[in-house]
Amino acid sequence: MSRSVLGSFLGIVFLMSAGCEVASAAQHRSYVIDYYGDSTVLVPVDKPDHTAPAILQSELTQRCRFPVTVNNRAVTTTRAIDALNGTNGYPSTFAAAMTMSKANMVIANYGINDARLKTSEADYRGAMQSIAQLVRTHGKMMVFETPNPVVDGAQTVIWDGENQWIGMLDVTLVELAKSMKLPIVNQYEYFMSRGNIAPLLFDGAHPTNATVRVKALRVADVVQPYVCPSH
Repeated sequence: MSRSVLGSFLGIVFLMSAGCEVASAAQHRSYVIDYYGDSTVLVPVDKPDHTAPAILQSELTQRCRFPVTVNNRAVTTTRAIDALNGTNGYPSTFAAAMTMSKANMVIANYGINDARLKTSEADYRGAMQSIAQLVRTHGKMMVFETPNPVVDGAQTVIWDGENQWIGMLDVTLVELAKSMKLPIVNQYEYFMSRGNIAPLLFDGAHPTNATVRVKALRVADVVQPYVCPSH
């Protein structure tokens, strides 16, 4: 075999080997997301495969072409301070949860219950900022998601003017994301721009199945460049 032919042959073998290594690396790549929030992240409870975290997992796995796991860490009726302090159903403080978490990214969606209990903008900002700082301290990426709007007075627990309060907290979270240079999915602003929000919510607060999917895909659009930048 001539030297030139041998060189070409070895080059082909090298390229094939490199290609196999790249394919193998892609096959073994994975990504984990912890998705925190309240009951709007948990619905529909009768179809766990149709929740926002489940849809996000399926969508990102399809788009990125490697396994993406999205852990649903939402607890009903919770505020940001509950997740931070490990109260109202959370099994541990957020600091302890982050120590144990294998996630690469954390998404947090709080605001409706904060508004329902009239949490001040300062307290809400402080809790969300502490959550984000803990995420960063543990080497993970933080993504904020604002809550969907609600229909004032639609439930006995929703008071007239609550949606405006959520709007104030939305502005607070957007400003915090900007100051901390964090990505944010502004669901509140998006759905308010649609006009009549009542048909999007089955009880005035919780998203319908169709709305859940819209929310999840909007999250996917924001986080995909960080999960799989090349896709």
